[in-house]
Amino acid sequence: MRMLIPVAVLAAAVPRVAAAAIDFTTHAGMEATCAAQASAGAGKRAGDEDRVAFAICESLSLARDAAAWVARDAQGLRLDDPAERTRVRARLEGYLARVAAVRVALEPVKAKKPLFVIEPGNWAVDFNGDGQVSPAERHFFRTPKRGVAMRPMDIAVDEAQLLEKYASPVILVDQADVHWALAYCNFVEAAMHLVLAYDLTGQGLESLVLVDGARVRKLAYGRLVEGIRQSALLRQSLLRETDDDREWIANPRQVNTSFPLVMDETTFATWGTLLDEVQRLLAGKTLLGGKVDTGELRGLADLSLGLCKPGEGIDVRSLFLDPLPRAMDHAALVSRCAAPTKARPLSGLAALASASLKRHAARAPGEDSGEWTVVRHLYWVN
Repeated sequence: MRMLIPVAVLAAAVPRVAAAAIDFTTHAGMEATCAAQASAGAGKRAGDEDRVAFAICESLSLARDAAAWVARDAQGLRLDDPAERTRVRARLEGYLARVAAVRVALEPVKAKKPLFVIEPGNWAVDFNGDGQVSPAERHFFRTPKRGVAMRPMDIAVDEAQLLEKYASPVILVDQADVHWALAYCNFVEAAMHLVLAYDLTGQGLESLVLVDGARVRKLAYGRLVEGIRQSALLRQSLLRETDDDREWIANPRQVNTSFPLVMDETTFATWGTLLDEVQRLLAGKTLLGGKVDTGELRGLADLSLGLCKPGEGIDVRSLFLDPLPRAMDHAALVSRCAAPTKARPLSGLAALASASLKRHAARAPGEDSGEWTVVRHLYWVN
């Protein structure tokens, strides 16, 4: 899902380092900026520019550490060994704390004007720590050009073909990008809290048991709700923009963008409705269920994943406020299905997806809209 792009690009909003200019347009500039950030104390990160710079640098450092760990140590993990599992959990707790530090740095940012330019396609990062920068690492932060299939970078093709398909983004970081980053930080924290709230008691996922229910109820749930709120603030911030200068996500009036998806009026409307529906789900005001009319397209048709009887839906909020004692307990999941009522109807997500699919199918060949692509690739716009 190329989740490192959002975290790293997003992390471009932190404190001002006294003697060093912030430069994220070249690899050398990025390295110098991050070295200065590393030597500066947290107390010096008072300005918006420095806060974003810290977030970018810390995100890159975290990505390096995690990728090197996966390449070096994570392949043969024996999670049935309590001592090894304890070490893995400790490492994940450390990663979680670092993501939280990025979020805390970004939360006070209230930029009234653009902060600085970043060109992540110029960064050549040795993620796996082998001392070399492979073509895939050198071009990791490139984004698909408009019209290129939205899938992970095809590293099997030669470098010339790769450069034909992927563009090097140029982004003038502004407040909308900060909301984008904050949403990702909150979603990553929510996922990590959820994972760490459970532990294995034997072999296989069926042995996952709840060890910290409060962590699910308060931390995972709270961060997920805040992530959706930040995504809504992102959308509102984008729609208020009147400039058109090296945007990341562009509103329907902006065209100067490196973003691979077309964000037209219909896309923004669908995105807004989608966020409203998810907020209602998490608040326990609706149930997750219903059939999506997929037409001739293959994909998810039953939003309850086949757990519920026809017409019923899952109480998503209860999965957080009253977490399952055993993560893979099918019967317990089925017990969270409920019949809709006037006070708590089925979510409108199925109808939203069906309508979006129909509009997509009715478009003429070559007619450009990112609406259905955005619905299928929410990780780009969170």
